[in-house]
Amino acid sequence: MPWAGYFLKMAACDVFVFHDNVQITKAGPTRRVKIASRHSIDKTQWLTVPLKKHSDFALIKDLEISWESDWTKNHLNQIKDAYCQCPYFSDFFSKIVDWYLEAKRFTSLSEMNVFFIKQIMNELDIKKEMHISSKLPVSGKASAYNLAITKHLNGTHYLSGLGGDNYQDEIDFVSQDVHLVRMDSVAELNLLFLEIEIPKLYFSNSLLELIFNIDKKKLKEIFSCSKFNIH
Repeated sequence: MPWAGYFLKMAACDVFVFHDNVQITKAGPTRRVKIASRHSIDKTQWLTVPLKKHSDFALIKDLEISWESDWTKNHLNQIKDAYCQCPYFSDFFSKIVDWYLEAKRFTSLSEMNVFFIKQIMNELDIKKEMHISSKLPVSGKASAYNLAITKHLNGTHYLSGLGGDNYQDEIDFVSQDVHLVRMDSVAELNLLFLEIEIPKLYFSNSLLELIFNIDKKKLKEIFSCSKFNIH
């Protein structure tokens, strides 16, 4: 259940690709996300999905969830403890309980992640053409792989977060007549939520932070009226 910037990119694009055919980053968000905490010093805590033993170089699509214990109960207890006093907690928590119950049918981390993301997309009325990178007939590494996917899907623009600056080769995109567009998600979120005084922590944590604290109708309006325009 990623942070708001993830869904902002979804709202700004025409076609979204779940990138599961790349190596997991140990410190990355593939298997974990931050939510609020009333007990820790920095007011945050991790929701982490336990995995079966795997190589440090394993691809995301090959990661298997460990079900040796029912960790979903711990997640739900963490969420309830963190957000039970929020104004829209009762509107959404029962839905999240249902999502976790359905999540027990998954063995693939990637498939479960996609499932949760699609549930949140439905809540925000974000409707996009979606693909999974491992099922596309293209290959490559880093920037070249992203470019190959974009070309295969007849894309004219590739929308990247600022983190892509560490490995994207803009010259390659230009040579293939594809515009590499960078989104500063935090800056965009600050603009979109300008009229609502909320702690900036809400942006770095899971989107659950916004779902529990902001009216659903308002949230849908904000994500549907994104000021970010790549054209």
